[in-house]
Amino acid sequence: MGERLLHVVERIGETILALLGVPDMTGALIAGAILGSLWVISWHRRRLREGKPGVEPHHLVLYGLIGAAVSIVLVAAGVIWQGRSPPTNATLQPPQGIEAAARLAAPSASQPAKKFYSQAAKERIDTGLVALSTVFSVQVARIVALSKDAVGPDRYTWRDKAQKLGGAAAVKMSLEGISVVWVSVNSTIFENGTLCNDYRDFADDLRGILPQDSIERWRTFQKAMSVLSRTADLLQSTESAPDIRTRVVDIIEENRFDFLRAAEGLDMLINAVNSNIAAKRREL
Repeated sequence: MGERLLHVVERIGETILALLGVPDMTGALIAGAILGSLWVISWHRRRLREGKPGVEPHHLVLYGLIGAAVSIVLVAAGVIWQGRSPPTNATLQPPQGIEAAARLAAPSASQPAKKFYSQAAKERIDTGLVALSTVFSVQVARIVALSKDAVGPDRYTWRDKAQKLGGAAAVKMSLEGISVVWVSVNSTIFENGTLCNDYRDFADDLRGILPQDSIERWRTFQKAMSVLSRTADLLQSTESAPDIRTRVVDIIEENRFDFLRAAEGLDMLINAVNSNIAAKRREL
């Protein structure tokens, strides 16, 4: 019923505008103002013909207030209507045309195109990934395990062990065993890169497996191992001087902490490499 009444009012309004020759709402407002003025003039003359006073100032004030009240009601209705209206069709329609289709088809910067590998390349890269995984899961993991054994099992036990005669020699021997494995990994992965040389055609794919901080972690461990080794030499040379030996034990205990933290950094590196290898295999 409400929609039908609105339709009827709309048709009546369109008919009136058509009769007045007004094309839009602005013209209708202007025409309304003119008609209102003509009505006031006509009413003024009619009252004069009837012997009554014409239009007086308080009449205009009253009509103005009525018009202002109607305007306020219309403005409030328009604001409420606008706030409850849904978005226009233009904002809901998808982009049209050839240019829009090209934009939709273009690859996103956050989703780079997947690299194509032949079956032979996939097999070759997978072999390299297995070799890289073996280096970290076996050799680097052995470095971490030997390091923890060399400075463990805990701070107090290790301090007592280092203070005993021959304790420094035992630490030195453990570090020498770690150094052998370190040199092997360093020549395979970091220094000469023999693994990447063996898979020269896919060297970038294998290097991409290593995290950005891998070289920094590797060098930090090498530096901590070198400092601990020199301190162990100093501790071994003070076995005949108990007072000096106690101070050297305090120093080597600090070096032990740095060495252990560097070994934990290698442990984290192993986990990161294995995670990147798994991601690369999914990509293949």
